[in-house]
Amino acid sequence: MADERNQHLYDRIDEKTSETALYVGEYIDKKKRTMSPKTLLNYCHDYLIFFNWLVSEGLFSGKRTDVPLDCLETLTPQHIENFLSFLQFKLRNAKLTVNRKLSALKSLFHYLQNVAETPDLKPYLIRNVMAKIELNPVKEDQETIAQKMSGKILWHDEYEQFRQFVAHDYRDVVKR
Repeated sequence: MADERNQHLYDRIDEKTSETALYVGEYIDKKKRTMSPKTLLNYCHDYLIFFNWLVSEGLFSGKRTDVPLDCLETLTPQHIENFLSFLQFKLRNAKLTVNRKLSALKSLFHYLQNVAETPDLKPYLIRNVMAKIELNPVKEDQETIAQKMSGKILWHDEYEQFRQFVAHDYRDVVKR
């Protein structure tokens, strides 16, 4: 069942990357080994929003699939701040969501500058504007903190089950 669900996610990832520039698909392919398909699909959605924004703002005149690397290289910190404002005020994304989208972009730009190489062994990007952009400070409320902690706490009979496991079953696991 999980394999079926993951395959469906990977199919959707492939569909979304076909709607972006080739270097985005290359980045996503490299990350398939180390990132969850849900995260990668979210990254794809984030990139589509970003490339659509580039086109709508006139920073590139053409299709989002054709945005060249030199367009990314000439973006200024002010352009990125404008994009983040677009996310927060036009799309009404929460600060945490804006941070996630920014993190996805930072990861892509890092890849393009520090990992990917042209055939003549040069980085795809010389200048990485995303390195100049800070994440939003986000203060979590008490309920969010409690929800995060709840997954790390033993509840009800879980404590006794864990104690029994350590006392009796652990050595059987170690013997294997």
